[in-house]
Amino acid sequence: MKNNNLLFAATLIGSSFLINPIFAANHHKRVHQAAASSEKSVGTVTMTFHSADLGVGYTWGDGILHYRGHVYKFKIKGGDVVALGFSKSQATGRVFQLKNIYDFAGKYAAATGEATAGVGVGAGNLKNAKNVIIKMDTNTVGGRLAGAPAGFEIKFVDKHLQKAAEADKQKEKNIKKSANKSHMTADELNGEQLDKMKK
Repeated sequence: MKNNNLLFAATLIGSSFLINPIFAANHHKRVHQAAASSEKSVGTVTMTFHSADLGVGYTWGDGILHYRGHVYKFKIKGGDVVALGFSKSQATGRVFQLKNIYDFAGKYAAATGEATAGVGVGAGNLKNAKNVIIKMDTNTVGGRLAGAPAGFEIKFVDKHLQKAAEADKQKEKNIKKSANKSHMTADELNGEQLDKMKK
C-alpha cells in the first residue's frame, strides 16, 4: 500500500512537470500580448470637420493637439475623406507613436481602410507616413470618416512651426536621397548628371 502511494505521488509530480512548461509558456504569451496592446497614448486631439456636400467631397476643418504639456492648433484639408450625412462632424481621439512634434503634420489615411466614427465600438485608426496614429475614441461625435489614399492633410496654424515641420521633412528626404545615391553605380551617376545638363 505504501509503495502504491509513493508511485501515485511520483506520477502526479511527473505530470506537473509536463504540464507546467506549457502553462507557463501560454501564460507568458498572454502577458506579452497584453503588454503589446497596452501602448500608452502620448497626446490627445479634438477635431472639427466640415464637408462641402453631403457625400464624399472636399473637406476642411481645424483641431487642437495636446502633447507633452503644450497645445498646438492645426488645420485640416483634403478631398475624398469625409462621407457624412450632414455638413459638420466633431471628433476626439488619442495620439500614438508621436516622438517628434514635427511628425504630427502630414497626410493621414485610415490605417485599416476605413475609420468609423460616432458608432461606439469600432472607431478606427488614422495613420500618416511617419507612423503617427490618431485613434478615434468611442465617444466621437459625427458620421463616417472614409480613409482614402490621398487622405487629409494636417498643417500647424503656427507658420513658424509648420515651416520647421516642412524643413524637417525635406531634410529626411535629402538623407534618403543621399543614401540611395551611395548605392548607385558610376554609370547611373553619370546618367543623372547628363539628365541635369539637358534640363
